[in-house]
Amino acid sequence: MKKASVRPADVLVGIFLAAVFIFLSFREYRVFESLERGSYSVNMRLDLPKVTAENRIAIVNIDEKSIRQLGPWPWPRAVIARMISLLKANGARIIALDLLFPEKEHNQGLSEIRKLHGSLLERLDYPRDSWLLQRLEEIEKRLDNDTSLSSVVRECGNVFLPVLGTFGGYDSELVLSEESFLNKGVLGIGAGMVDAIPVNRLTVPFPELGRSCRGLGHANLCPDALMEGQTHLLFINYRGHLIPSMPLRLALAYLDKQPNEGVVSKNGLKLRDAPIPIQKGELLIKFRGARGSFPNYSFADILKVKKVPAVFAQKIVLIGYTAQGGARIRTPVDLEMPRVEWWANIIENLLEGRYLLRPHYLVYVEAVVLIGLALFSCLVFPRFGFLNRLGLMVGLLVILFIFSFTAFRVFGIWFKTAYIALSVAAAFLVSTVREFIARERSLGVTSRESIETNRMLGLSFQSQGLLDLAFEKFRKCPLDDAMKDVIYNLGLDYERKRMINKAVAVYEYICQADGTYRGLDRRIPKLKKLMGHLALDAYGARRESTIHLSGDLDIRPTVGRYEVLSELGQGAMGVVYKARDPKINRLLAIKTIRFSDEFEDEKIEEIKTRFMREAEIAGKLSHPAIVSIFDVGEDYDLTYIAMEYLDGKSLSGYCSKDALLPFRQVLSIIAQAAGALDYSHRRGVIHRDIKPANIMLLKDGKVKVTDFGIAKAVSSSRTKSGIILGTPNYMSPEQINGQELDGRSDLFSLGVVFFELLTGHLPFQGKTLSNLFYRITQENHPSLRSFNPAIPKVCDQIMDKILAKDPQRRLQRAGELKKYLLALLQRIDRLRPRPKA
Repeated sequence: MKKASVRPADVLVGIFLAAVFIFLSFREYRVFESLERGSYSVNMRLDLPKVTAENRIAIVNIDEKSIRQLGPWPWPRAVIARMISLLKANGARIIALDLLFPEKEHNQGLSEIRKLHGSLLERLDYPRDSWLLQRLEEIEKRLDNDTSLSSVVRECGNVFLPVLGTFGGYDSELVLSEESFLNKGVLGIGAGMVDAIPVNRLTVPFPELGRSCRGLGHANLCPDALMEGQTHLLFINYRGHLIPSMPLRLALAYLDKQPNEGVVSKNGLKLRDAPIPIQKGELLIKFRGARGSFPNYSFADILKVKKVPAVFAQKIVLIGYTAQGGARIRTPVDLEMPRVEWWANIIENLLEGRYLLRPHYLVYVEAVVLIGLALFSCLVFPRFGFLNRLGLMVGLLVILFIFSFTAFRVFGIWFKTAYIALSVAAAFLVSTVREFIARERSLGVTSRESIETNRMLGLSFQSQGLLDLAFEKFRKCPLDDAMKDVIYNLGLDYERKRMINKAVAVYEYICQADGTYRGLDRRIPKLKKLMGHLALDAYGARRESTIHLSGDLDIRPTVGRYEVLSELGQGAMGVVYKARDPKINRLLAIKTIRFSDEFEDEKIEEIKTRFMREAEIAGKLSHPAIVSIFDVGEDYDLTYIAMEYLDGKSLSGYCSKDALLPFRQVLSIIAQAAGALDYSHRRGVIHRDIKPANIMLLKDGKVKVTDFGIAKAVSSSRTKSGIILGTPNYMSPEQINGQELDGRSDLFSLGVVFFELLTGHLPFQGKTLSNLFYRITQENHPSLRSFNPAIPKVCDQIMDKILAKDPQRRLQRAGELKKYLLALLQRIDRLRPRPKA
């Protein structure tokens, strides 16, 4: 720690930083508010309740299952009416729909029946043909879904419907008529009422339905997209009338209160004794949890049972569309929470009194804390070295977070910390920059000691692979003959690391002093010609889609510590090279993957972490038929796996009809692959991408299975082009259906490979991807003997057990397949004629 002294400059910097960040906090710029939302989300996730109160809410989902069973959405409104009647009959206290019915249902059949009815009234003899008119009336009644829905809603007497407002001001007040059904949902207004967000238009249920329901509630989200899912708009102002939100309207009904008993005033919203504090008509939500925190039931399941279990008695039942395309809300605990589940959380907040507070004085408390910490940081940070200063900053931020979380958890107060934390970080940055400038001035870059220091630092950085930092240090040294040699070697290192553009920059720097040094006048044009064929990365720098191997440059590129010798092949996920480990002079294969080419930037780190973890697990597999993994790592923009070098070909070359292997050899290959899979499955490793390209046939007849772990590492991830990685022809039915996978999925894929090696045809083919998936999941595979009658019938029996759609009817272990194939091989060997002595 340096000698303590208060410098006026530090005080001025502290005051300046405090003023800047207080100004930013009051202006609420979106970039900083998004950081605050991140802090809020962390606190909310840490504060999710461990024990919840008794469930008062149940949710009926119009989900994917219901769509499949009841037909495409929208359904006839009579179906909704049946559900409402069913819920009412089973004791539901309140029923709310997250479904808008602004217009009557367009029913062409009903229109034609009504026209026919009108025509017949004028022409038929009523006493004689009354049966026909009566029959038409009955048909008309059955087809009139809107009347059916309205009648059921009216008879139940406990159904609430949503309205949707369009935000915007209006020019004049409009007094609602006494008969308007909008009067069912108007809140009371107290003294000094808080400002409410105005809407100039409402989308409401069609009049007959609107008059039939018990009440209405708006379904609008917060108009500020940044606060969406974090706050809830309790009411909107429609021409001077406060219309409550659906959750608030349901909470009032559950408490047996009329809408006008929920009084809005300057103190907040009063439901019971103590008013609920609100800001701009919004409530800060505290969530019970993510999706599934409340009892959820499928619409189709409830509709088809003869007797509904007693799960809806005295509950608020929410009905909402949660299938694909339904309303989703980005919340701190779930990025795609269905709106009905979001409503459930708000209703529970209102009924349980569990919500966040943000008193009006809190902004001033935050400003005082910001000023204090900014001044403290600017005065104290300069007294410490860099590491101690960094530790002190981290400690202050941790204490600030703990204080914020305590206020959040214990007192239910949202204390904003983003601006305070940024002021501390800014103070750290300013003190560090000032220290660096002062140090550079004191040292002087022209002294011999400084030149030697920069040279040694540059060499140290170069040895650690930090080439950019090394070049920065070398440029501070005079460009004499010794430094030219040092910087030339740095350029070669850039070439080995495939950073061609940076190698050119290094060579051009040398050429400023000597244009012909070591033939750079010939080398630079070759490198620039190579750069013309390379793609640009996100920062405008050139990059290679594959590693360029050029004999003209007399330099071998490296990946990690491995020297690349030649290209072996390309696959969907990268390029495989033949390489040499210079430390032990061993040949190996290097598989390189550039995730930035295939995946969106926000997904790359997650996929890389998953990839490293799966590669580590696969590297622990030790089996004669599984390729050995020696190393995994990252080098510049490439992720690589160093694995055993295999002298052979993949099975892809033996799958065509004119290149099939002998029958006995195919049995041996599949038996070896099944043994490898059985070994990996016993150790909890599922391959997930068994296909001919991932099975190598060596020259000695042995088999090696490759790419363990890669399929799982990128599973459920889409490429930038939207394509799901994987090989559709070899997928198992459960893999296509997105079910949990086990070793039986690999067994199915191996069965497809087995079929293809025997016949030269795939068992499942389709003109489109959806057609292919249908055939894999629904249609039986053809008989092997239909392609080649010489194949033994027992192979068809084995194939039936491997390619069974239901995993339970499939062979349960790859070891069983190996056992059957080895037994078949023994039988073939016994039946084979022995050569005469």
